[in-house]
Amino acid sequence: MKPTDKPSLKIILKNALGAATLFLLLIFLTFGMFRWVTRHGEEIVVPKVVGIPMEQAMEMLDDASLEGVFADTLFDVPDSLKQVPKGSVLEQIPQAGSLAKGGRKIRLFVRALGEARISVPDYHSMSLRALQADFKERGFVVQQILASDRSAPKLDMNPPVLEVLFKGKKLQPGSRIEKGSKLVVIVDPLLNQTLTPDSAVTDFEIPLE
Repeated sequence: MKPTDKPSLKIILKNALGAATLFLLLIFLTFGMFRWVTRHGEEIVVPKVVGIPMEQAMEMLDDASLEGVFADTLFDVPDSLKQVPKGSVLEQIPQAGSLAKGGRKIRLFVRALGEARISVPDYHSMSLRALQADFKERGFVVQQILASDRSAPKLDMNPPVLEVLFKGKKLQPGSRIEKGSKLVVIVDPLLNQTLTPDSAVTDFEIPLE
């Protein structure tokens, strides 16, 4: 073909058809690869991971083409899930058995390894009864009630609180200790009268200085 010759219509159409075919092929391969990687559009039955350790639960979800995401740590456990070990999944969203598309994030709520830490109130201006009511609401246990001079405190006098001890050490107001902790309350000495604490049998004695 001479330099001045123009390409024929047949050649132009052939080249255009080849380019269009190649473009469509690239689109098909790209979309197909995306579907293969993410399983986009495919509905998957969400497996049950409640009661399973966190890392193992994430592996199970990954094998199902889903993504496990840590959402929160839970301290309060319903009675129906008391058997779930600490550090294991306590709740999942979406729930097991529901349908989700590939790549969907599954939020995992894990049972805390310890108990919730609750702050100690400013007990210096509180009476014994007020402290007992406050501790009950916070989830603390009054294990023993003592007078500072080793006499038995008098119940009907409702003595003021002097100190609160935890494992033999004085607690400062604002300190944070685990819910359910057993505490010893020291009150002002009053007339001798036997007082039974609102807790179980004492399993240790706190030496007073």
